[in-house]
Amino acid sequence: MPLPEHQPNKHLDRSRRGHVHGLKSLGHSIHAIERLTGIPRTTVRNVLKGGVKPSRKENPPGATKGTRGPYKKKTRATGPQTRTRAIAIMPPSEPLPQWKQDLISLTLKSSILTFGTFTLKSGRVSPYFFNCGLFCTGSTVGPIASAYARTLHEYSLAHPNWGFDVLFGPAYKGIPICATTLLSLSQLEGGVERYGGVGYTFNRKEAKDHGEGGVLVGDSVRGKRVVVIDDVMTSGKAIREAVEIIKAQGGTLVGIVVAVDREEKMPSPAERPGERADGTVERGSAIGEVRRETGVPVVAVLTLRDIMKGMEGLGRHEEVEAMRRYWEEYGARD
Repeated sequence: MPLPEHQPNKHLDRSRRGHVHGLKSLGHSIHAIERLTGIPRTTVRNVLKGGVKPSRKENPPGATKGTRGPYKKKTRATGPQTRTRAIAIMPPSEPLPQWKQDLISLTLKSSILTFGTFTLKSGRVSPYFFNCGLFCTGSTVGPIASAYARTLHEYSLAHPNWGFDVLFGPAYKGIPICATTLLSLSQLEGGVERYGGVGYTFNRKEAKDHGEGGVLVGDSVRGKRVVVIDDVMTSGKAIREAVEIIKAQGGTLVGIVVAVDREEKMPSPAERPGERADGTVERGSAIGEVRRETGVPVVAVLTLRDIMKGMEGLGRHEEVEAMRRYWEEYGARD
C-alpha cells in the first residue's frame, strides 16, 4: 500500500539507501535523490526532464581540494583497481580593471590576440596566440606602453620599499617596449617627479669594440636597481641572458615585467620531442621558475585569467571555453 502523502517514508529516513519507488510525486523523488546522493535538486530535475548533464562547475560528491594547489581528484574505474589522477582547477580571477578590458579589446581589433589552432615551440597546440610583435602602429604602441607603465607604477605603490633606477630592454623586442614604457611613466600624474631620474638601456647582440664600446646602449646600470622589460616568457632563456648581462655590468636585478603570463606549466620531458604531456601537474611555469631562481618579483601586464575575463565581458564564450580546456591540461600551479 502506498504511503499517505502526509506520512514520511520511515524506511527511507532510517537507511538512506532505499529506492524512491514509494514516493508519489516527482518533487518527492527529486528531494529523495538529493538526500541520498548529495546532487543538487536543480541538476536532478534537469537530468530527469531532459537528460541534461550536470554543469562542469559542480563538483561531484567526494571531490576534494589538494593540499599543494587548486586541484580536485577524479577517479576512474579500471577493472579490479581504481586509478586516481589530479585535475587542475583554474583559480578565480580578480575583477578586471577597465584599462585591461580596453587593452584586450584593442588586441582583438588589431589581431594581436587571435584564436584558432597554433602549434607552439613545445609542440603543444594552443587555441590562442598573443603576438606582441604587432604592437607596432601608432594606435597600439601608446596603449601597450601605458599598460606596462601602469603595471610598474601600481606595483611600486603597493610595495613602498621597492624601487628601480633603470629599465632594461633585452634586444630586440624589449628595446622599443623599454623606451616607450619609460616615456609613459613620465606622463603619469606626478610621473616626472617620481620617474624623471629613471633611465633605460638595452644590450647589443655583439659587443662593440670601437667608439664608446661595450655591450650596453643607454644608461649605465652599475650600482643601480634594474627592472627588465620584455614581451613574453616562453622558456625564460632570454630573461636569464639579460640577468647575466646586468650582473656582469654591475647592476642589481630587482624585478621583471612581461606583457603576458600564459599561466602554463613547463613542458615535460615527454613533450619536448613533440609528444603529449605526461599528465603531471607538479611542474611550475617559466615565470615561476625565473621567480624562484632570481628571487625578484615577476609581474605581467595581462594573465591568462585576465584575458578570459575580458573575453567573457565581450561575450566570446566559445573562446573562453577553449582556453579553459587548454589550461586544465597545461595550467601551472604557481
